[in-house]
Amino acid sequence: MNTPLERTYHEISRILGNNAEPLESVRLVVTYRRYLKPETVRVLLLAESHVFTSEEDRRIAISPIDGLLRIPDQIDHAFRSKLTTDSAPN
Repeated sequence: MNTPLERTYHEISRILGNNAEPLESVRLVVTYRRYLKPETVRVLLLAESHVFTSEEDRRIAISPIDGLLRIPDQIDHAFRSKLTTDSAPN
């Protein structure tokens, strides 16, 4: 498959070399962004808050969180720390 995400990833990884995180980590971040995006956006805040996610980090399993039953099994480090310290959304 050669999606826009994959093409963009490969172009960036050519520049970053071994410093690029795995494509599966990038796909996981996209999955969470889509999951957490509200139906209606009322406020748009532009900020950078990404943490490098290694293949080892993606293998960490966490227990299900009430109210987030549809979230994928693997959780990116940044979301894991946020979701375990805040209460689940209503």
